[in-house]
Amino acid sequence: MSDTPQDSETLSSADQTPARETAISQLPYKFETDAGYAIQLSLNQKLPLLMLIRDESDESTSWIIDHFDNHEHLSQFVKNLLLTSFINLDILKDSTNFQLFLQIFPQFINFTAPYVVIIHSGKVVDILPTTVTPLEFDERLKKAHSSLKNIEGVAISSQQQAATSANPVVNSLSVPQQSPLAQPQSQPVQSQPEQGTNYK
Repeated sequence: MSDTPQDSETLSSADQTPARETAISQLPYKFETDAGYAIQLSLNQKLPLLMLIRDESDESTSWIIDHFDNHEHLSQFVKNLLLTSFINLDILKDSTNFQLFLQIFPQFINFTAPYVVIIHSGKVVDILPTTVTPLEFDERLKKAHSSLKNIEGVAISSQQQAATSANPVVNSLSVPQQSPLAQPQSQPVQSQPEQGTNYK
């Protein structure tokens, strides 16, 4: 007995919804969904907060797979960072978590989802917009890692300070001191020439 058009439509809708919801859960990296808990983990463990802002569109799902589960362009070094050196937070656009995010960072209200924001010690380290390619995504995460004096410590390196000073967009996105994301800032360190990092 064949399905009626209504039954087929219902099945089709049921088939599509889990695909979107499980795009994150099928990744090999853990993503928190409670913003308050993720922020507390970031503060307690002194690790950068990687926030994935997404919607429920098929395009958003494809972007997540292409950038977070890309075996061709995502290096093992970055895979390890996503596993151990970031607190990953999944934020669905138009959710309560997203509204709280906008209270701290209203500049992101017109950003097109999906995109990634990396925060460490109350500062935006980098913004990876929807236009970033998978290869650029890998390189930018490497640079975000190297811009921190110690990915498992609290101090921001002089390289990152110089980078944010040279980038007024990133520099203007500091977390307000009353925000739970804010931490006491370390003393400024004089800028030094950037040294290369071996990612092999």
